[in-house]
Amino acid sequence: MAQDAFYCKKRDESGNVTHVCKIREELRRFVLN
Repeated sequence: MAQDAFYCKKRDESGNVTHVCKIREELRRFVLN
């Protein structure tokens, strides 16, 4: 999961899948809780 977040951040720099990253983080948070 950590690698996924890192990959997301890398892509975020390009400004391609920022919203997708956010959704992913929200999902991970929900699962952890």
